[in-house]
Amino acid sequence: MSHTVSGLIDCPQIQEDLNTQFTRSAPNNRMEPQGFTDFVVSPLNTNGTIQNKVSPGGGKKRKVELIYTPPILESEIGTNPERKCTSDNEAGQLSEEYELGDSGVQYDEKFDIDNMASMCKDNGLWFAERIQAIMDGLYKKIGTINAQQLSTLYGAFGTGVDGVLNDIKTVSTKKSDGSPNIDMLAEIEFASLDTGYGGTPYIFGFGEAYKYYKKVAASCCASDGLDLSVFAAQNSSVFVSDKKIDRELNGDFITLIPGAVQMLHWLQFEGPEGINVINDQSYKQTVITDPRTGIRYDLQIKVDCGTIFVNLKLVHKLIGLPTDMYSVGDPYHGVTFVNRYKISNPA
Repeated sequence: MSHTVSGLIDCPQIQEDLNTQFTRSAPNNRMEPQGFTDFVVSPLNTNGTIQNKVSPGGGKKRKVELIYTPPILESEIGTNPERKCTSDNEAGQLSEEYELGDSGVQYDEKFDIDNMASMCKDNGLWFAERIQAIMDGLYKKIGTINAQQLSTLYGAFGTGVDGVLNDIKTVSTKKSDGSPNIDMLAEIEFASLDTGYGGTPYIFGFGEAYKYYKKVAASCCASDGLDLSVFAAQNSSVFVSDKKIDRELNGDFITLIPGAVQMLHWLQFEGPEGINVINDQSYKQTVITDPRTGIRYDLQIKVDCGTIFVNLKLVHKLIGLPTDMYSVGDPYHGVTFVNRYKISNPA
């Protein structure tokens, strides 16, 4: 195996080696499931409307103002139809600003060419393995950040939902005799219906919530590699396990509908070659795709006197819907189509 490096591998070859490496199995290649983040970046949930405005490409990022008008209240509708030539009613507009800051994930690593000379493994394969390992680490951190940001995005329930305090609904997974409380399923599905979900509720949590769904064997559980849209079509709700949401919410769990939250991101090295993308022999900057998750990252590679320096990064942010989409007096006032549940069982 040669350890002589006259220049860096071309960017397209790096991606090809990465895709090849992903198909290989390794004993320590097991990733902790990131159920919520897997869902957020899936085609089922992704909506590019705001993403394409906040980060339109070419390394640009912008502040976006979402303009919307709350629906007319039923109480505003008259019951005496008559001809009128004037009106005191005038529709207004509300707005919500979305902006990507500078927060996200980053990791850098160096490769000493002399040290690589003693390795039995091919240099290209070793490089691809390390790039994948870095992206795995970044993705784990993204999962934690998403769970933290999700914890601030839940909204109100519909006005017909009981057992709610401070926008958190309390449910029981067990009866007084310790057996599973089947009524909890009906409560979640009713609450989702009354809150206007209009589709399959997705449930994210772990611990007690996971055990409950496993015991009742209903809607449980979406696992790695399963097509969530097909799973949803066959069930009235879908449970997706995520330890980080369970930890962040102290055992509570979240329900939502696809599209209610979006993970915005910004790529600095996306754009024209020679400006945003550089593919020189001693320095490269480009965008690389994680074959495991489909997430793209900014990648920098620099060679300097026998050492290769690598840096991967991504600016990202989880956003939700505005809390004032519906006016005071509307049954959906405060609804964001993300809801939080607390488990409280008989002693």
